[in-house]
Amino acid sequence: MPIIVNTPEEAVLETKINKLRNATIDRNISVTSFKYLKDLQKYANILKQRNIAIKKKENIKIWDNMFIEQALKIWKEKRTYSTKINNFLKEQSDENFINIKAETEIKGILEKEQEIYEKLKENREKEIEKGYTIIGPQKDKINYFLNKKEIKANASQGEKTLFYLLLKKAEAELIKEKLNNIEPIILLDDVLAKLDKNNRENTVSFFKNNEQTIITHTEKMKGLTINQININD
Repeated sequence: MPIIVNTPEEAVLETKINKLRNATIDRNISVTSFKYLKDLQKYANILKQRNIAIKKKENIKIWDNMFIEQALKIWKEKRTYSTKINNFLKEQSDENFINIKAETEIKGILEKEQEIYEKLKENREKEIEKGYTIIGPQKDKINYFLNKKEIKANASQGEKTLFYLLLKKAEAELIKEKLNNIEPIILLDDVLAKLDKNNRENTVSFFKNNEQTIITHTEKMKGLTINQININD
């Protein structure tokens, strides 16, 4: 059963570290697609061998065709994933009482074989200088937006928490759709601490229809049943 976990620390780290944002997308696609997982593993192996060839100043052109083939497969899935996540985020913003607009963006995706080949050719000397491959899905920049502003520099801790709650809800809905309505387990550990009373109650109500959601919190909240929230006293 897929599990989606969110903690305040995770939200802060993902805000700062692009690699973690990329890893989250790869994980979420992989839990519903064994094919994507295999493609990702194959790509990682090709990337590793290509980087070794770069460091040894060997002929890296022999790896380019395999690199391009696998990169296109991964980018295609990530593009589809991003579109669906943003659709879910828009639906949530339009229909629920957490009154913020959340959006994600993947920068770096290339769609055509010739385009990737030209990028590799263009960056050949830079790669030799740096000693590794400088383009590809592993280098995608994942941007998060809250009310049309980039979250990293413009959101408070409470706003970041609301953003990640919306994102986790969207991830859960996408996984549920892919698994023919099988509910994923959502663990939200102490995510309410940065929220005011109104947003705490709204958050719990927001997730109450996700039957396998556990929200831990250090304070008792009036009017909520054990099915809605798991309280750590």
